[in-house]
Amino acid sequence: MRILYVCCEPPDAPSTGSIIQPYHFLRLLRGHHTMGVFALASPSETERLDRLRALCDWVATEPPIPRRPIRNRARWMLSDDPMARWGFPSPQIAGSIDRAIADFKPDIVQFEQLHVAHPLLQLARSQHRPRLIFNAHDALHVMLDRSLIGDSTRGVGRFLNRLFVKRVRDLEYKIATAADAVLCVSQIDARVLRLPELAKKFYVTPNGVDTEFYQPLPAKPASSPPTLVFVGHLGYGPNTDAIQLYAEKIHPILRAAKPDLRLIAVGPVPQELERHRGMPGIEFSGFVRDIRPYFEQADVSIVPLRSGSGTRFKIVESWAMGRAVVSTTIGAEGLPFVDGQNILIADDPEAFAAATLRTLDDPGLAVRLAESGRELVEREFSWRRIVSDLRGYYEQLAPAAFRE
Repeated sequence: MRILYVCCEPPDAPSTGSIIQPYHFLRLLRGHHTMGVFALASPSETERLDRLRALCDWVATEPPIPRRPIRNRARWMLSDDPMARWGFPSPQIAGSIDRAIADFKPDIVQFEQLHVAHPLLQLARSQHRPRLIFNAHDALHVMLDRSLIGDSTRGVGRFLNRLFVKRVRDLEYKIATAADAVLCVSQIDARVLRLPELAKKFYVTPNGVDTEFYQPLPAKPASSPPTLVFVGHLGYGPNTDAIQLYAEKIHPILRAAKPDLRLIAVGPVPQELERHRGMPGIEFSGFVRDIRPYFEQADVSIVPLRSGSGTRFKIVESWAMGRAVVSTTIGAEGLPFVDGQNILIADDPEAFAAATLRTLDDPGLAVRLAESGRELVEREFSWRRIVSDLRGYYEQLAPAAFRE
C-alpha cells in the first residue's frame, strides 16, 4: 500500500510533540508499506530533509507561507478556514497537496493535525480519490478554549478570540465528518471531537514511547540537590502557562521547604519566559535532542498544566525512564492514570507543591510510582504495539483494489 502523510513540518526526528507520532509511524511502517511525506519546509532545512528522506520512500516539500498578520486575520475571518490565522491558508496548500497526490499516487492520505487538514474537505468530494484520514493529535478547540480561562482581553479582541475557538471547533467537526477515518489519542478526545457521532470510522492511536530508547534510569545520588524536570516546547501555550504558574506560585513554596531545590525546564524558551531565566533554582536548557541526561539528574517529573488537550508525551516518557510524576488532572488527561499508584495528582499550587514534596521526601513512594508507570507503558504505550494496531486500521481502510 502507498501511504502519504501531509505534515506542517518535516517529521524527521522525535523532537517536538507535533511530529513525534508521525516520525515513529514512518519509522515502523516503512518496509510494510511505501511511505511518502508532503511537508511544509524551507529548502534551507537540508539536514532535516536529509533525515526525512532516510526515513521514508518519497518526499515533497513546499516552502511555508509567509506569515502576514493582517492578511492572515482577514483570511480566517472571511472564510471557514481558521488555520489561516496561523499562516496555513488552505488555497495555497491545497494545490501543492494535489500535485503530491498526482505524483505519488497514494492509496491513503493522512493529514497530520488540523493546521493542514482543510484541503481534505475538497478532496472528500472527489469521486476518484485515495482514502482520507485525519490524525487529530488533540482536540484543538478544547486547548484553545481552556487557554482563554482568565483571559483579560476585552471588547473586539475578546470577541475575535471566542469566534476563533468556534471556527476551529466547527472545522474539526467538518473534517471528522468528511474523512474516511479519524485517528485520535484517547477516548476523551474522541468524545469532545464527537467522533462516535460524526466519524465514519475512528481509531485511538495513543501517544506512545520508544521503550527501547527510554529505559529506566538508575536512582539519582541522594547527596545531590533535589531536582525537578519539566519537558516540552516551552513556546507552546499550555507549556508556557505551566512554567509561569510554577515559577510564580509553586516554586516559592518548594524553595521555602528545600532551599537548594531546582527545576530544569527542557525545551526551546520563548520571550515570555525570559524574565524567569535568572530566578534562583530555575534553569532553562533550551532545545536538546536527547532529554535522557536531564532525567538522570531529576528526582521527579512535574506537569503543572492548566490547559491543553490530547495526551502528554512528557508523562509516558517520564514513566518509561523510571521517574515519578506529579501532574494536574488536565496534564494527565486521556491517560489511564491512578492517583497514588502511578502518579500523584494535584490541581492547585499549594496541593501541587505538597505532592511534589511528598514524593521527594518518600523515596519508597517515588520508586513505586515509577515502577508502576514503567509497567503501564510497556503494556499499553510502546510504539511497536501502537503501530501494529495502526497497520490493521490501514488494512481495513484500504481500497478494494488493494485488498484484492
